[in-house]
Amino acid sequence: MGHGVVRLAAVLIFGVAVAAGPVAGAWAAEKRVALVIRNVAYQDGPELAAAAANAATMTVALRVAGFDVTVASNVDHRTLTSAMAEFQRRLATADLGLLYYSGLMMSMGGQSFLLPVDARLRYEFDVVFETVELDQILQQIRDASHKAVVIIDTMMPNPAVARLAAGMGDAASTVKPAPARPPDKPNLLTAYSHQPGDAPPPVAGRTAGPYATALAKAIARPGAELRAA
Repeated sequence: MGHGVVRLAAVLIFGVAVAAGPVAGAWAAEKRVALVIRNVAYQDGPELAAAAANAATMTVALRVAGFDVTVASNVDHRTLTSAMAEFQRRLATADLGLLYYSGLMMSMGGQSFLLPVDARLRYEFDVVFETVELDQILQQIRDASHKAVVIIDTMMPNPAVARLAAGMGDAASTVKPAPARPPDKPNLLTAYSHQPGDAPPPVAGRTAGPYATALAKAIARPGAELRAA
């Protein structure tokens, strides 16, 4: 792992779990593109005001760091897939890509899923049709990019997952309101705001959470080193 990757990791780790494949090259890429997804107003759950604050804080920091940022707000299933397709197109001509997601997540049987704002989870098969698999997104980004970073900032509470688990009986133990650890993918680094598999505590209020705040501060500061972070 080169010095450029060490600097990249420095602005992402902050003591949380990071799953990374070998990422080559320098953090200071010539052309940087980012997609920030903020899912705040879920049709089947509470308003997540902190997710909006997280996304706003990260958007400012990424623009300071030279990223061309697109913000997608309160995306339903169709809009999420469209936003990812457009992000893939932009990644193809960029040196570095970054996806930041603040919203609800879940895992089932070791697989992780993003919850669009229109997701309605009542039965196990709803997961297939109502959510978007994280590993599919990671693979799309990996295939389209030279090198990229994916940051998952999971929010709570997550009543949709609680309702799903309540209807699954003994199989409910495989359902969690947080992502599982994905497989490593070359040239792609995935960072979490919490330990994969463990649900983060709810973030109250309308201000950015501690992870987004610290991460944004580090991204906006050039030349951060791993030990200093």
